[in-house]
Amino acid sequence: YDPIPGFTKLCQRLQYEAGQVVLTASAAADLPIFEPIAKALKLPLIRPELPPQQAVDLLGHASAYIGGRWHSSIFAATGGTPVLTIAAHTFKVDALNEQLELHHSPFNPFNLEQDVDTILRQLNTYLANPELRVEIRNRARKLGRQSWENVRFVRDMVRERSRQAA
Repeated sequence: YDPIPGFTKLCQRLQYEAGQVVLTASAAADLPIFEPIAKALKLPLIRPELPPQQAVDLLGHASAYIGGRWHSSIFAATGGTPVLTIAAHTFKVDALNEQLELHHSPFNPFNLEQDVDTILRQLNTYLANPELRVEIRNRARKLGRQSWENVRFVRDMVRERSRQAA
């Protein structure tokens, strides 16, 4: 399977109908896919070595994020950016959609060429709802607080067990 034609078609339609497109290669494995597309379409490419805080700033201020990477989706959501996920064959993107209350199923990466119209319709639905950004940002903040509570719980449990063992 060659994912480049599907992503290229999606990027071309996004350029035509939505405006600026920035590609993200969140891992080295993404580069062989996105470097040729970036070159062919003259698109900027965020590379894996970009410091995480800069990625958060860029994705959190984007109009939308379309992709299959979990961390990039989280980075986008922290700023309220609507996320359209592409299935990564893990439960993580499904769970993120559910937690952010984004009502779409992840798109199949093997059907991108056929799904371009559906993706654009979903994107336009998200972009037509200006309150959605605030809702996503608030949900992401709540999830972030819950994550820190989980970290605190585990840290306290480890400290208690260490104290008991001493």
